Amino acid sequence: FPDHWDKHGIELSRGAAEVARRQGTTVHEGDVFSVNLPESHFDMIVACDVIEHIEDQPGFIALIRRWLKPRGLVVIETGGADSLMARIMGPRWYYLSIVEHVCAHSANSLDRLMQAQRLKPVLRERRWHSRPTSWFKPGKRVAQALVFRLGTAGLERISSVIPLPTFTEQIVTRYSPWHATRDHLFHAYRLEL
Repeated sequence: FPDHWDKHGIELSRGAAEVARRQGTTVHEGDVFSVNLPESHFDMIVACDVIEHIEDQPGFIALIRRWLKPRGLVVIETGGADSLMARIMGPRWYYLSIVEHVCAHSANSLDRLMQAQRLKPVLRERRWHSRPTSWFKPGKRVAQALVFRLGTAGLERISSVIPLPTFTEQIVTRYSPWHATRDHLFHAYRLEL
């Protein structure tokens, strides 16, 4: 963000807060529910890779709405549970294996959550979590994930007929290997009054 912007952040980690302060950001230490921020103060709030860690999602969005100025923007980036790879992987999608993730949104579920607080969508995109520098490694990882999913689907079918050895059952219930795809939602919403 440009240097002339007044930038604020919320951070749990004291070390990360110090790094951000050295870069010119006012940092409020704590979690989103414990910090005291002014109402109707911010032109834009950015929450990348945050919402999937929040248990009280309606409460979180209500806070964002309270902190935003009228016509302010909120930008949310999170894993897209309706992405092609998430649908192919089903319950084995790697994103669900991250224990700190308490939810995964589809584009529509995120829109419904935001619209309940009068936040209207102005941008809806799918993005890479981090764009790969070459296509070989992501292609290889996606291929491995697909082979893994096909194999576990076959084992699931077999296990419905005959009992599998314990080590095979553990394979069937594992999550897919991490893979780079455009499986993240990047949405922006405007506070309408």
